[in-house]
Amino acid sequence: MNEDTIYKLTGKAAYINVIIDRNFCFHFFNEFTFNYIKKYTGHEIRKGEPFLNLLTPKNVEKFKSAFEKAFKGNPVKIELTFAMDNSETLFYEAFVTPLAEEDTPVMYVSVSLFEITGLKKTIKELEETEERYKSLVKLHTNIIARTNKDSIITYANDACCEFMGVSNAELLQKNVLNFIHPDDLSLMSDKIKGLKQPPHRDDIEIRLITNHGIKWLHAEGVAVFDEDGNISEFQILGRDITETKKSFQELINTRYRLGAILNNFSGIVLYELGRDGGFISSNVTNLLGYDPVKLSKENFLPHIIFSEDYEIFIKNFEEWKKANEPEYLQQNFRCIKSDGGIIWVENILTKVNDGQGVYYCGVLRDISKRIEFQEKTFWNESLLRIMAHSAKLGYYVVNLYSDEILYVNEMFCDLWGITDYYTSFSLQKLSNTHVRELCSSFIIEKEKFIEASMRYSRPENQISFEDEVELINGRTLRRFSSILNDSNGKYLGRFFLLEDITDKKLYEKTLKSHQNYQMIIEEAVDAIFICDTNSVIINVNNKACEILGFSKKELTGVSIIDLVYEPELAKTPFKFAEAVEGKTIILKRYLKRKNGSLVFVESHAKMLPNNLIQAIIWERKDDAINLNVEPGRDTFYSLISKVKAFKHGESSLMCLNRISLFLLNINYLETPDDLQSVENRNKLVARFELLLTEFNITVYPQIEFISAQLNVILKDMPRITVYNELFKANEKLISSSRVLKNRLIELQESIRRNRGISGLTVKSGEIVELTRNSISCIKIITRNLEESFTSDIEEVFKVVCGKFESANQEVKINRTSNCEDLKIVFNSAELTELLSIFLKNSYEAFESYRSNNSVNQIDIKCSRDNDTIVLEFADNGPGLPERLKKQMFGRGISTKGEHRGFGLSYANNTVKKYGGKMQLDSTYINGTKFIITLNVV
Repeated sequence: MNEDTIYKLTGKAAYINVIIDRNFCFHFFNEFTFNYIKKYTGHEIRKGEPFLNLLTPKNVEKFKSAFEKAFKGNPVKIELTFAMDNSETLFYEAFVTPLAEEDTPVMYVSVSLFEITGLKKTIKELEETEERYKSLVKLHTNIIARTNKDSIITYANDACCEFMGVSNAELLQKNVLNFIHPDDLSLMSDKIKGLKQPPHRDDIEIRLITNHGIKWLHAEGVAVFDEDGNISEFQILGRDITETKKSFQELINTRYRLGAILNNFSGIVLYELGRDGGFISSNVTNLLGYDPVKLSKENFLPHIIFSEDYEIFIKNFEEWKKANEPEYLQQNFRCIKSDGGIIWVENILTKVNDGQGVYYCGVLRDISKRIEFQEKTFWNESLLRIMAHSAKLGYYVVNLYSDEILYVNEMFCDLWGITDYYTSFSLQKLSNTHVRELCSSFIIEKEKFIEASMRYSRPENQISFEDEVELINGRTLRRFSSILNDSNGKYLGRFFLLEDITDKKLYEKTLKSHQNYQMIIEEAVDAIFICDTNSVIINVNNKACEILGFSKKELTGVSIIDLVYEPELAKTPFKFAEAVEGKTIILKRYLKRKNGSLVFVESHAKMLPNNLIQAIIWERKDDAINLNVEPGRDTFYSLISKVKAFKHGESSLMCLNRISLFLLNINYLETPDDLQSVENRNKLVARFELLLTEFNITVYPQIEFISAQLNVILKDMPRITVYNELFKANEKLISSSRVLKNRLIELQESIRRNRGISGLTVKSGEIVELTRNSISCIKIITRNLEESFTSDIEEVFKVVCGKFESANQEVKINRTSNCEDLKIVFNSAELTELLSIFLKNSYEAFESYRSNNSVNQIDIKCSRDNDTIVLEFADNGPGLPERLKKQMFGRGISTKGEHRGFGLSYANNTVKKYGGKMQLDSTYINGTKFIITLNVV
């Protein structure tokens, strides 16, 4: 097998797969294996290195044994344990498969590893919580028991004790074989041996000797493994079927009644063997074309069974009679019809004793179609496992005659979100009808899916079809189906192929809306740049060209970072990587124009759904002070103004309200009675289209801008109640508005295609809910900003100064102000803390300094300067030492000893946070004087 073939099969598989040679060295490994081993061990594997170095010592010999079997041409499945560098133990199920071309010796083996650590940990946790397990199953109505690997009973619940008619103590530590009926001992022993082999699960119907007499039990057993992958015990879940067996035996004995019942089923024939005048049901005519009266007078089996199969049937029948086990003899063989045709039948034979002697009762069932399919379909298990795990498509094959699931791969389960059922599929425990109902529960249009499934579930429907299915989790699946026939045109089953096309649909939708998006950005009043994830410009609008003086052709292909003024770029790096990570970044920068001059701009950049970066740029006044302010710390003032303007503006919440009102009355527009009504409806639809355009072009960008600014502010804020409310409202606002934008674009496109709104009311309720969410969030944000981040400075001064004056009457506070009824952008609690810091510092300075003045005095002056309030805070204390003046706002800088000096640092950072400025008046010689500038609301 050449390396190209190997790479096609396993090169891109999302599981560990390696090819090793006779010396246990790597010959090939896929990309996933390389990355996986590097991640957990830090080692980069190379071709020619020993594979055994990855295994723990106790697993080496186990693997070598499997390796030798594989080189002899036998696929082997084993469990291995890996010890990673982080001391974590990982468990894997390994498939060791020989690789060789036809008629050539095995030169390499393929090792495919599938991690089962989670399963092992679950089993370990179950063992560690033994007492809880016992309490859970104690009152279970089913029979539950556990034995060790030597068949000694270690646990039995109440239902098990009641079934056996003994106490729990009488069962524990007894060998389970002691209770088995002697005739069933051999069968039970074989079943126990079978549990020790894959798949380590089996069921049995067996007789037990109890204190109530002989009883029948249907039991399912499963092996449980320890950490080393060895069997530690067997768990048994059973139910009492004694009455069922009695009923069935009685039914067998009433052969004529059973024959009458089976006559209603055309594909089933009942017969008797081993007695004179044996019965045969009339359905033999429908199935094989023979007269039942003639057949019942002779030994008919040699006449109807194909000669080659008859010898095998007789041999198996004689061995079964001698062994007297199991209870039924089941085998398939070919029968000859009266017209010479041949069909396959399933034969089930059981022993009957009616008091007059022993004879045998049998049932024939037509299984021709199932056999045809099995003959035409041969799956190589090792290759199929590789295909199933590496394929991105889901496969599903069903025989619609029998409702049997013939094949399903794990990707099919992953696409539907029903991976937990994969084991049941492999054990053929689920029918196609069950799967159809299961899958329909994950679909938005459930009734439509079931209707289509029923239409194509008839075997005679030969149509191949393709459709798309939308799931409630937001994914979209493409489904293709066709009939599978053999070379003779005979029906084998229906084949389904599923593919996840969610990303493809999104891409197609993006392409479809590209023209509309291009028109929007061209008409935008702001400059817009579209870049790839490497910062290369791939599109700009006219406004961007106007600001920078370049043509579109000159800007296309240039890195947007190259347009930034180099000294600014060296001082503060351009955070383009954050936009690639999905964050919205806000920056102020100088950009270079074509003529060599500079333009100062503010930019917001974010990731679009199509993995491109959109940067919106506004030309701003050249303000050196703003350039030196930490990004996000000077936005409270502008944010409050923007949110209030948005709340009360004509193009904001009013637009959302009108959209909601229109959709709530949409039924009126869908039922025009006359020509006049039609004309009025068309006018209203046109107005509604303008509303949608207004939201997408004007309102939504404003919402995004507000949300981005608020997000930057809240990023470093403490998680207290007021900030949490803002954070939650902001998250809900941007989430609702983004979904709303997409819904309105879809609605707008539908209106343009259909020239009307008929049939669009399905999503109207969702759109109304989204608009209401957006309105509610804006109101919450506005209220919190107005209530929590604005303060009446006079009111705060009055409270704080009054408190300090009453506690320190030897200090005089002189306060002058012309700022009555003015509010500043500042949280009242933080403003109170700020003023308290200055007053406390002055009082402490007075305590350690005796002034020549008769009175210690603090002067506070508050005055308005355009859109700011200037607060002057002075005392006649000792002043600050020269050595501290340049670093007084640093943390821990103080004249009062260790663990002090944090007040002024906190005050300075808080003032900056709200866009203000704080400085020491170095010309003041009578003590200490601070000047603080704050923004007016």
